[in-house]
Amino acid sequence: MTRILKNTTETRTGIRVVQDGDVVETFNILGERIHRIEKPGRIPGIFVARWYGTPLNEEMKEIIGGHFYDVFLECGGPLCLIDIRDCKASWDGINDWQRDEIMPKAYAAGLQRVATLLPAEAAAGEEEVLEHHEFAASRFAEDDAHIGAFFSEEAAVAWLRRAGAARS
Repeated sequence: MTRILKNTTETRTGIRVVQDGDVVETFNILGERIHRIEKPGRIPGIFVARWYGTPLNEEMKEIIGGHFYDVFLECGGPLCLIDIRDCKASWDGINDWQRDEIMPKAYAAGLQRVATLLPAEAAAGEEEVLEHHEFAASRFAEDDAHIGAFFSEEAAVAWLRRAGAARS
């Protein structure tokens, strides 16, 4: 059963947030899906966030600092997969905010590893966005050994599972 968590009139950027079972999806003001959270269980033991389309910086900040973080606190766990293969927006405008404000809070709440899933190749006309994604992911991974960048979901999940097994 689908349940509305936030209507467009209740959010700063006009996003709408709905939950259907263990999935929470976010839609922009045009009704386009821009974010999806899969609670642990879909991929056992791993909290998953998938990004789509071209979310604006302020939408990303409202999602990450709002219901994404709330759902993570509710059911997250130490392992997280962030899939940006279908995201066409650059993260340049929020990377410092994520590093300085969100990641310390997430680590304090129990997050231990983040695997970022990047597109293996750029679609025509999207080469620059892919370069931005790769640069940001490599910068985060260099600064923080708990973050890894991958081009396949299987490799990302395997890396997370190894980290989980080492913890046990």
